[in-house]
Amino acid sequence: MLAVALAWELSVQWLDVMNYKGQMVNLASTPIWIYALWLGFALTLNHSMKWISSVRWAPPILGAIFGPLTYLAGAKFGSVSFTNLNFSIIYTSISWAILFTVVVMYSSRLRESE
Repeated sequence: MLAVALAWELSVQWLDVMNYKGQMVNLASTPIWIYALWLGFALTLNHSMKWISSVRWAPPILGAIFGPLTYLAGAKFGSVSFTNLNFSIIYTSISWAILFTVVVMYSSRLRESE
């Protein structure tokens, strides 16, 4: 999951999609609290979000909707700012649709192998 988080954060920085506020880490110039959120997200995949893997359409749709909403909420709190709001929402929506689907599939396979 750390590789997924790092890849996402690097893409955000390279494409200048958004800027975070907070104590930065050398990993993609991303604040520590973002990686804490990624850890919390990873911990929910096999528990509270387990049902999502059984509904085929859920991961891409939920990722496309709630991915951008979480960053918009962060902007309302002043934790993140967007360089171009329309591009940021489109990029976040598309990438989280893909990202959430892949992560849910991977989590489901790990559960099956146990």
